[in-house]
Amino acid sequence: MPKAKKGTQSTDAATDWTEVIAKALAYLVVSSPGLKEKKVTEKATFLMGLGLARRDAASVLGSTDDSLRVNLGKKPTRRGASRTHKNT
Repeated sequence: MPKAKKGTQSTDAATDWTEVIAKALAYLVVSSPGLKEKKVTEKATFLMGLGLARRDAASVLGSTDDSLRVNLGKKPTRRGASRTHKNT
């Protein structure tokens, strides 16, 4: 009969605390008043500019990698450009 696995973490796997700290700081920066009102794509672009991978930026923002890939690939729309009419 197979033995049950223990619920404790293996001591062989070392935790990369640098990555944990970087993600925590990225979350704090994105939650700051300066970026809180920005779009998710703007926040993702900012985080990726700091060196985070798109997958990690998505995780910090509560999104998915596929969603960011699609939304970052879209052309930005100009709001209000179609509302201006010339009276001739």
